[in-house]
Amino acid sequence: MIALSNDSEALFAATVVRDYAPEVPLIARVNQARNVDRLYRVGTDFALSLGQVAGRILAYHILGEDFLSVEPSVTLMKVDANGLVGRHPVRAGVRERAGCQVVAIGRGADIVVEFADDFAIEAGDVVYLCGAPETLAAYARLIPGVAVPSAA
Repeated sequence: MIALSNDSEALFAATVVRDYAPEVPLIARVNQARNVDRLYRVGTDFALSLGQVAGRILAYHILGEDFLSVEPSVTLMKVDANGLVGRHPVRAGVRERAGCQVVAIGRGADIVVEFADDFAIEAGDVVYLCGAPETLAAYARLIPGVAVPSAA
C-alpha cells in the first residue's frame, strides 16, 4: 500500500515497486482524481483516496451492507457475478468499459483481493466494485440484471 502525501511521489513509488516486484498487489492513495489513471498505467492494482475511506470500509464489512458511499464521489458496492463468470476480475475490462473497478471477490466465507493469473470468477461469487455512482450505473447497463442501490 502506497500512502504518500504527494501524488507525484506515489506515482514514482508505484513505478519502482512494479519494476522490482511485479507480483506484489499494489494499492495507492491519491489526492487528485486525475492521477488515478496515471497510477493504473504504471501497474497499480487499485488507486483511491484511502485516507478518507479506511474507516468506512471497515464499517462496511462489519455491517455487511450491499452499498456504501465512502465519499461523495466514491461508492463501494456488492453485486452478484452475473456476466463475469469465467472471467478474470481485472482482465474482464470492467474499469475500461464502465469506469469502476473490481476490488474483491467474495467466495463462500472468503474475500479474495489478490487474483492469480488463472483466477476466474465463479457462479455464486460476489463481486465488490468501487467507483463513482455514474460508473456503477454504467456497469449496471453493461451487465443485465444488476441493480445499483441508491444512497440513503
